[in-house]
Amino acid sequence: MSEVTFDLEEALAEVLAAHERGMLARAVVVAEVLDTDGDRSLSVLTTPGVPEWDALCLCRYAVLSIEALRPRSSSGMTSDRPGTRHGCGT
Repeated sequence: MSEVTFDLEEALAEVLAAHERGMLARAVVVAEVLDTDGDRSLSVLTTPGVPEWDALCLCRYAVLSIEALRPRSSSGMTSDRPGTRHGCGT
């Protein structure tokens, strides 16, 4: 594992403990990153020891949780917020 994943685990554990949210077991972090040229990319990091299939399951569960919170229109379709495309930031 890289040093970044160990630092990520430590930082998340500290934040969760400081806000009394429990003990970190494992995590997947999806972050949009800007490089020095201003180009955007997506970075997916996991805490050490998270197998790929567990990371996928955690991400899918998060998507389902977010979708469940989105308001639905009278047609039953989810409504996009202004300034977004299909629920994703532009």
